[in-house]
Formats: sequence, structure tokens, C-alpha cells
Amino acid sequence: VCSSDLITFFKRDGKPVMMENQGAGAPQGLEPFIHQVGGHSPLFCLDPATVCKPFEAREHSFYSTLPPALLQFTPAYKGSMKVDIREDRDGYITLRGAPPPDYSRSQTAGVGGCEPKMRLKRCGSIEIERGPGQDRCFQDERVEEEVNPWALKCHRDNLKKVGIHLTCSPSLPTCQQYILLENLTRGHTHPCVLDLKVGTRQHGDSASASKRLSKTAKVQSSTSGSLGLRLGGMQVYQANLGRYICRTKNYGRSLSVPGFTSALRQFFSNGLAIRTDVIRALLRKLAQLHSLLGSLDSYRFYTSSLLITYDGSAREGAGAPVRNSLSTGSLTLLAGGAPSSLVGRTRHSSAQSLTSPCTARRSEEHTSELQSP
Repeated sequence: VCSSDLITFFKRDGKPVMMENQGAGAPQGLEPFIHQVGGHSPLFCLDPATVCKPFEAREHSFYSTLPPALLQFTPAYKGSMKVDIREDRDGYITLRGAPPPDYSRSQTAGVGGCEPKMRLKRCGSIEIERGPGQDRCFQDERVEEEVNPWALKCHRDNLKKVGIHLTCSPSLPTCQQYILLENLTRGHTHPCVLDLKVGTRQHGDSASASKRLSKTAKVQSSTSGSLGLRLGGMQVYQANLGRYICRTKNYGRSLSVPGFTSALRQFFSNGLAIRTDVIRALLRKLAQLHSLLGSLDSYRFYTSSLLITYDGSAREGAGAPVRNSLSTGSLTLLAGGAPSSLVGRTRHSSAQSLTSPCTARRSEEHTSELQSP
């Protein structure tokens, strides 16, 4: 009998593996992404440089028509593909998809390529393969796991949906469309990831009345209402403990203003010292983003967040790169003709958020529109 809480651990060869260049259009396997800190849908890896996430029309439109000036603040967009989800004879769920013609597969696993692997079963169990030396653990406010607990939750929830479909049609694969994005944690030995929700509005224009009320209540009862910022998910490597500290969106909703400040301080600390090099690099990036947005005719932010990543194993002063990424579908750009009241209101609220320590990336609903000049 399968249990949704069953996790099995077993050893595998943990040496870096060369990735085959299978060519564009050839079906390739996907693996669960273990460093997911937020969102509802599970993320997968096509290769060490590419993350796959379920297709959403507005998000796809955003990446397909993104103005060149914003490319440095978003993950590289690599197109979309259809993914077949099947159950093999051993009960494991496999995902395979044919990338678009211009896709170029990564040739090596990279610095952070030797990661624990998740294997999924329709019955809800998740097996985690660990190689020699892969003794890291991830601890959130409730549990301790071998991968980020939020990633496990997203995959377990998705397995329930996939399992129902495969039970009804066991001989037919489940087909889903995915978009391909740059993996911002590639090359990080110990990826530290922070997802910050931005702004005092967390619902889209098309949200129902009940959803607007729900989202508004969450804003008013959290730091979104007082600061225009809320912790949406986090993992940070603690060098003194040799483990990751993880925080979920539920934890973020419960934080007071002093608690939110403490959470930011924890993210920029490796347990031994505050990573002032990362903070300085982030402030420079945010200043560039603020200047760029200020030069646009008009803009709107809602249901937005900022994703910040850095390598927790790098020493201060080593020049470790810091990435911050704008939300995929939550930024609306208007070439002109927007009502003056809208422009004034959105410029004020966005500028206020952007002058805070952190700002805007992953969208919960991706409900914005993009109109190119």
C-alpha cells in the first residue's frame, strides 16, 4: 500500500555526469527541481541550465514580448514545449518533452549539478536518491527533509492530480505545456533563494470578488500592508551548521515588521557572517532597476515579487554573482495613453516599493498584460 508520506532514501553514484546533446526536437527527460521556495505548481529541470514550469498564457506573452531593456532583470526565456507524463511498469512517473528547435542543451552538470534526485510515484510517494557526500538537509519551521520541503509539497500535490488522470486513462499519457526558463541557481554549490512579494495589491484585474476579498485580507494582516513587502519563500545555507534553513509563505504571512527584518538578516547571513558583498551587489542591481523603470512612460506592478539568488558557499569578497529577477507576468508596461491618474498612482506605489531593501519577481497568478511599444 502506498502512502503519500512515504520517502525512501538510497545511494547512487554522485559523480558529475556529462549531458548528451540530444539535439533540438528529440524527447528529453525532466527531473524535479529541488530548490523551489514558492509558488503552487512544481518546477522541473530539463538540464542544469533550464527550469520548466507549467504554461500560463499571460506569462508566456510576457516573455515572448519582453522589452530588451528588461532582459537583464529576468531569467532567459527558452521557449515552450509539450510534456508527456506517463507511469512506467515500476510505478514511477516520467516526464519527457521535445524542446523547441532553437533550444541548446547544456553539456555538463556544472558546479551544482551533483544534487539529490527525486523520483515520483502516482501513489504519492517520493523517493530521494542521494550520492556520496550529499548529506545536506533542509529544515523549515516544521520538518527536516533532504530537499526543500516546499518543493516536496508542490510535487506531492501535483502527484494527486496526475494520479487521478492516469487511473482514469492508464494507457494514455497526460500532456501538459511547459515554458523553459534560465535556472538562476545554476553553478551555485549551495543556492540561497529568496522570494519577496511586492506591493499592497495581490490580486489581478480578472480576480473574482471573493478572491479579491481573500487577497486583500492577507495584505492587511501581513507586512504587505505595512511595508509593501512580504516573504513568499526562502532557503539559506548555514555554513556553521552544514544545512539549509527554509521558510514558507505561511511563515512569511505571520511575520511582524521586526520579524520580517530579522528574516532578511537571516537570508544574508551564512551563520558565520553577514554577506555584505551580496547586499552591496543587490543594492546596485535594485538601483539600476529603479532607474530603468523610472525612464519608462508608465508601468504597473501587482501580484509581483522579486527572486534573489546567490551562492551560500562563496566567501565574502570572492565576487559571487547575485541575481534578481522580475516577475514573469506581473509587470505591465504601457507605451503611452494610460490615464494620468493611473500613471501617477502606479509610479508612486512602485517607486515606494523599489526603494525598500528588496522588490519584485514571481507572480502568484501572472494576471498582467504586456503591450509592446
